Amino acid sequence: MRTAPRLRAKQALAIPTVIAALAILSGCQTYEAMPLDLDKAKRERQARSLDNHEFQQFAKQLEEATLTQRVGEGDPLSRSTEEQFSVEDGLAMWEAEAVCLFFSPDLRKTRIAAGIPYASWQEAGKLDNPTLGFDLKHIFENISNPWVIGAAIGFSFPLSDRRDMERAAIYAEYGVAVAEVLEAEWMTVAELRRMWVDFSVLAQRRAAVEEIVAEVGELARIADRLQEAGALSVVDARSFQIQLATLRNDLADLDNQREVLRTKLLAAMGLLPEAEIELLPDASLRSAGLIRADEHKLALEQRSPTLKKLAAEHTAAERALELEIEKQIPDFGLGGGYENEAGTSKAGLGFGIPLPIFDLNEQAIAEAMAKREVTWAAYNAAWEREINQLAIAKQRVHLADAQIERLGESIAPILDRQLSDLQALAKLGQIDALMTLDTLVRRYELKQRVIDSRAESLAASIEISVLIGPPQKLSPWRSVPGQEPWMK
Repeated sequence: MRTAPRLRAKQALAIPTVIAALAILSGCQTYEAMPLDLDKAKRERQARSLDNHEFQQFAKQLEEATLTQRVGEGDPLSRSTEEQFSVEDGLAMWEAEAVCLFFSPDLRKTRIAAGIPYASWQEAGKLDNPTLGFDLKHIFENISNPWVIGAAIGFSFPLSDRRDMERAAIYAEYGVAVAEVLEAEWMTVAELRRMWVDFSVLAQRRAAVEEIVAEVGELARIADRLQEAGALSVVDARSFQIQLATLRNDLADLDNQREVLRTKLLAAMGLLPEAEIELLPDASLRSAGLIRADEHKLALEQRSPTLKKLAAEHTAAERALELEIEKQIPDFGLGGGYENEAGTSKAGLGFGIPLPIFDLNEQAIAEAMAKREVTWAAYNAAWEREINQLAIAKQRVHLADAQIERLGESIAPILDRQLSDLQALAKLGQIDALMTLDTLVRRYELKQRVIDSRAESLAASIEISVLIGPPQKLSPWRSVPGQEPWMK
């Protein structure tokens, strides 16, 4: 029995169609929704704890590999190598840095964003999909098999290293993303340090106010007795109470500022505002001494996170330009086909190549060259800006330290002698309460100026460390165990 021509045509088309469908479906991914879940986010936030095992591992790794290297590196708040990470006695600033690096939601977002070019790089550089085509024609003349059936498949092969260059260009973009992560981490630490300096300054201001409140309070009691004895007018005696009330109000203001700043610090660390954690202000407000200017500049050029990021952007622009130039070389097309015409089978092989006559990818190349020029200019501008900022910060440290020395050598000794003489006269019964109050207030104001100068010196030192960047070995900062494995 002969098969009808129409049936033979359907059978001829069915087999390659099924094969093509299976080939397409085998490589397809299915969609899976990822809805926002604010309730889950709330539970995770509430569950954050410094007892977290992953955090403890991260803190230990950071302590061993990075924080210990700060000693002697010119870091403004370098810790002693004998200090061990522990939250039992409260959080010092260097311990808070580890907490911030681990729990900060902004840093987590930045790290996850770097996974975009990484995922793209993993899938880049593949060959183009082959093309499969079918052709069905009908012959109107009265013949026994009026069908012409054809099928063809075509492949495209690069004649250059374009695929490898595509992977290199995307990997360079991933390098930019990693540099952005490291810059974000360092800038986050820098902001935490700035707030911690403010927190420490408040503690010292409060200590100075408490001291003068006690002194003025004692003096006010003496003034009351003198007023009762008729040795001091009511108006003069009242001035002590006014001064005492003003200082106590200052004390309350400092307490309010401290609570607000404490909440800000906890938020910066990714912790709850009501977290029962003691934050330890830096008692000394010490600054690292200045090192040689040429060492600072060299360290800045080698370690600056901003310069590293811009250098990565320039490298990415270079790879992008190389890729666009390589795209001038066309792909080679190779294909084969089968045709059945009126019962006669035919097979053939063909190839082709585009002729780069009218379009040599000039537009894309010109854009890539312009972008490279921009990254080159951005790097040089940032280097010049940071060198200038470094000089300004060093000048600030020098001037603030000189101010501290000048206050300690000129005004402080005079006030100390004045207060000592007044106390000696008081022991002899010659009490000058108003003069004593004036001297105490002046000494208090001097202490505030010294605290201001120390804070300025330390703030400028932190700016120096921010510009220079972290020590070389900062690999533990690149990953948070259990969160972004692609950053390891």
